[in-house]
Amino acid sequence: MKILFVYFNLNSPISYSCGVAYLSAILKKERYKVDILHLNDLWLDTSPIEAVMNQVRAGDYNVVCCSAISSQQKYLLDVLRNLQELGPHRPWIIVGGLLATFDPESVKGLADFIVRGEAEESLPGILDAIQNNDFSGQVISQGFIDLNDLPPMDMEAFDYDKIIRYKNGWLEMMIGRGCPFSCSYCFNEEIKNLYGSEGYIRFKPIDLVIEELSQLKNQCLGLRVINFVDDNFTYDLSYLGNLMEQYSREIALPYLCASRSEFLGDEAIEILKDSGCKMVRMGLESGSEDLKRKVLNRHDSNEHIIYTARKLQEAGIEVGLFNIIGIPGETGKDIEHTLRLNAAIKPATSKRSILLPFKGTDVYRQWEKQIDKQALFNQTQYNNCKSVFMFDQGWHDMIEYYRINWAVELSKASGVKYDFLWDWSVAVREDYGGIV
Repeated sequence: MKILFVYFNLNSPISYSCGVAYLSAILKKERYKVDILHLNDLWLDTSPIEAVMNQVRAGDYNVVCCSAISSQQKYLLDVLRNLQELGPHRPWIIVGGLLATFDPESVKGLADFIVRGEAEESLPGILDAIQNNDFSGQVISQGFIDLNDLPPMDMEAFDYDKIIRYKNGWLEMMIGRGCPFSCSYCFNEEIKNLYGSEGYIRFKPIDLVIEELSQLKNQCLGLRVINFVDDNFTYDLSYLGNLMEQYSREIALPYLCASRSEFLGDEAIEILKDSGCKMVRMGLESGSEDLKRKVLNRHDSNEHIIYTARKLQEAGIEVGLFNIIGIPGETGKDIEHTLRLNAAIKPATSKRSILLPFKGTDVYRQWEKQIDKQALFNQTQYNNCKSVFMFDQGWHDMIEYYRINWAVELSKASGVKYDFLWDWSVAVREDYGGIV
């Protein structure tokens, strides 16, 4: 059986999918033939739809697997409709990912199987069912898998060299899955609502992480920076200490990570410093603690964020900040307060995002009546989108001003020159000579 994975990576920074790479490794182990079509604007010479259909027609695939998030819904549905038009001899269609997990109705009638949750255990069973003509259910739901059972990622799944060249030597890696927090704009809370919180936070075996990084380091000569994209890299200090001790010996590349101020005490910072961490990114999100508590369901204080940032900087670790604008109820004064907090920290990078209330999140449920759903699900440029909340024009004009002028206003507030980087959502401090 021949399988095609379609990875939607459109209108966003170039990346690869660890999840798809694991699925590919698992299926190849079962002796399936697997190809991956990586759709990114920078190397497409045709439309995404044409790219998929050309590959499907040329490849004689038995199964096409698509995984997408909510902002890619338009592309996904277009692809699925075109696959359906191939008629009775078309490939079987399997859809997974966050969109399928939280809004399976959006793809019903267009997919033969819908996979909700993690697919590493359920997908091989679906393929067996297809081979044996045993179609017992269209929607398959799978909770949390045991990461100890994962094989190494498929190191042939993506053109890692090409990705690294485009990213100036960077490559992403994840060490685990899950998050203990319940931010209203994040999918983590709904995942816990679906499958429970027990067993949600998991880490890969350290030997597996090191094996994958070693293969990438040996295979990709241009690799110079590891970007750990876990939400809370420093959550488990015992695991982190053991991992970074081995990392320092066997990998020894500079790295970035993300965490929250609650998990960045003295011991965590010491581990990061000793193992070559160059930057920690934290979610400041909003300068209004009232908005953070009531709308975003975040309870980290501004005071503690500033304190933690200073401790990191004193240890020689730069700080990157995440910020959200376009929060329901947000005023110009709230955004100015957010900018002043950024200015007090003087981060190496400051990223601003527009709040997108994706279906399946608590903020979507809270404000559903004020959401322009057509605009939301046609959102194709996540980082630089416009707000989809149906508030008055003055509010939208305010959000649009700060969206465009974030670096300018941050420069005014801090007295330090900032300018936008690659995707016009990340402001970088002019005097920062680091690895960004």
